[in-house]
Amino acid sequence: MNLCTAGSILLVSMFLYSGSKKVLKLGNTEVDKLTAFKIPAKAAQALILAAGVFEVIASFIVIAHVTNLVKVSRKVFDLTLWSLVAFTVLVTLLFKFHPKFRPLAVSANIAVVGGLLAVLSCNKVR
Repeated sequence: MNLCTAGSILLVSMFLYSGSKKVLKLGNTEVDKLTAFKIPAKAAQALILAAGVFEVIASFIVIAHVTNLVKVSRKVFDLTLWSLVAFTVLVTLLFKFHPKFRPLAVSANIAVVGGLLAVLSCNKVR
């Protein structure tokens, strides 16, 4: 296993854990954060559950691609990583600045975005 593969797996393991937690709790993990935006509780729960499913599926796609366990097209792999980048940016803007700025959480998410971009460039040379 090379460093690109190991780094990719370690990075998406965070999304796999986070998504699994959301799915196992049926979206009840952060309902209060979305209801602060005046989103009804049931809709907030559905959005969080959908985000969890997305995180789990995206994690499996990345892991399958970098380990060659399942044939995943380059386009699907790239789209998955760009989707995780967009997801992370959106979550950062929505939840790390509102209701109060959390500099450590913002910088951690910026680092995750950097890691996802590194995975994209690292796997271009494969």
